[in-house]
Parts: sequence; structure tokens; C-alpha cells
Amino acid sequence: MYNIGQIGIYEKRNTQKVYDMIEKLLPSVLLNCNDPFENTEDFLKWYVKRRIGSVGLLWGKNGGGWLGHYISNKKLRTEILQDLISDGEILELNVEDIKETFYIRKEDEHFLNTKVIGKQARFLAPLDNMLWDRGMIQYLFDFEYSWEVYVPIIKRKYGYYVLPVLYKNQLVARFEPGLHRNKEPLKILNWWWEEEIIVTDEMMEAIKDAFRQFCNYLQADGIDANEWVTL
Repeated sequence: MYNIGQIGIYEKRNTQKVYDMIEKLLPSVLLNCNDPFENTEDFLKWYVKRRIGSVGLLWGKNGGGWLGHYISNKKLRTEILQDLISDGEILELNVEDIKETFYIRKEDEHFLNTKVIGKQARFLAPLDNMLWDRGMIQYLFDFEYSWEVYVPIIKRKYGYYVLPVLYKNQLVARFEPGLHRNKEPLKILNWWWEEEIIVTDEMMEAIKDAFRQFCNYLQADGIDANEWVTL
């Protein structure tokens, strides 16, 4: 009933979702508006292109990037991708040493020639769009990642909630923060650099700045880190 739009989520109580009839949740002007798509094919084109744009770049291979009720069918998805190519809506890309074909939206083509300027570091959440397809990320960045929150402690390789660190165009590290409450300092329980990463002063300054922003977002009173860095 949720997937076909008869009910929607009214609120969440801890981990439980509370549902109600959709007409009680959405305004009538939205419920009674005309269907924006003339047919199913138009909808699927929009849906596939939207998914590509959500990640930025996707390959055609089955994986986390193509999970969903409408696009997990590879045969159907391939037909839609070819239609979008013919329409000039998406572009095909090839990556050296990877046999799979990649796709981007036509309007995102300019990003291919955009240089990464200055020092930039970001922490990626486990469900960040960029990480939807773990296999693709491993091929492109040589970065193997899994969200181990549901993995038994004894079988975890890293930790309960581990965040990848993106620096410019590389995934350079990952770290495990402690559970944060109120305005107490943010605790960094573990930090792992990727192999063969050369740590520079510029990289460290970028990571420090990312931590300052992260602490500000969490309203944390500074950071309680191990000896790997002084912030």
C-alpha cells in the first residue's frame, strides 16, 4: 500500500514508522493533479535518469545503484538507457581497465573537465548516494567498503559505524566515531589510512577543517581524538 501510494508515513517513533491514509498527509491539489507522464515509458526514462543524477555516474551492471521496483530488471533498464542515449539525455563513458559502460546525465558533462581546486575533504555517510553501489566504488577508487552496523561484532573488519573520508578525488581513509550525545566532545575511536596514501600537510588541514564542520553540525564541544592528529 505504501509503494502504490495508498498510505504514507505520518511519523516515526524511535525505529517504528506510523502510517496514515495518503489523503490525510498530502494536499488535495497534489493528489488531484494530472499525471506528469503520458505513459509508463516516459516515467521510466525520468526514473532512470533521476537515479543516474542522484549518484552522478553509474555503470550498467546490476548493483546497489539500481535497486528499486522499476529498475532492477536489467533487460528493461538497458532498453531505457538506450532510449535516453538516443534522446541525448545521457552519455556513455568508458573507464580504462573496466569493461562495463558508465552513464552520466548530459547536463553533467561539464563536470568531467572541472578541476578539483583547493583543499577539500568530506566525510561520507554509509548511505551516501556516492556509496550506493559498493562494487562500482571499489573498481573506481580501489576502496572496499561495507556498512557493518548489522554485522556481528566478531566478524567486523572495522567497526559499527565507519565513515569514508573523501579528499579531493580520492577516498583516503575511514574512521569510527563514538556515539555522540548533547554537546559533549566528539570521540574518534579508530582511524585507518588507505594503503599507499601519502599524507600531506594540505591533506591534514583539509581533514581538520572537515572535522570542524562536522563538530559544528553535531553541536559537539570540540573533538576527543586519538594521537593520529591534533585538531
